Amino acid sequence: MSIRTKFIAASLMATSLVSGAASAGLINGGFEDPNISTGSFALYTTISGWTAADGLIEIQNNVAGTPFEGDQFLELDSTRPSTIFQDVSGLIAGQTYELSFAFSARRDTSIALDNVLSVQWDGLEIFNDQALTINPEWTQYSILVTASSDINRLTIADVSSNAQNSYGVYVDDFRLTAVPEPTSLALLGLGLVGLGFSRRKRK
Repeated sequence: MSIRTKFIAASLMATSLVSGAASAGLINGGFEDPNISTGSFALYTTISGWTAADGLIEIQNNVAGTPFEGDQFLELDSTRPSTIFQDVSGLIAGQTYELSFAFSARRDTSIALDNVLSVQWDGLEIFNDQALTINPEWTQYSILVTASSDINRLTIADVSSNAQNSYGVYVDDFRLTAVPEPTSLALLGLGLVGLGFSRRKRK
């Protein structure tokens, strides 16, 4: 499986910084819960962390494609183009976070007609594009977002023009990580410089 990575800047986002290691509030971003048997798919109105606002939540386990990570992924075109959301809690208002995810077209579908994804954060669309790769290849995206409160809504939707075939828009591995403040990074850099100087001085 080959992977492309694409970093995106939006108007509300600051300069990209090194992301923190800890996950921030996002639940079941890899769609591993509920666990379904290998070679199968299942439809839900709700799963851990996620709720269907339109259409259904379709989880696949290596039935018509391979996941980016883990055993399962989400196809957003279930019985029709679907929209799902998660109210991400435990955030810090004003804090910048890095939102990353993997996106791929389903094979034997039209990329332009069947594989267009929209991502919204707190009601603002931060991504709207067609897939760059076809499963089993994935493209990984990274976008900086800012929390407006301790709970922000993440919405993902299939906005493809073809609503007839119920195929397309594979997504996987949604992650949200806090981005260190610039002052913290500066202090860390000074600390590393000082440590290096101290080590050289001891020689």
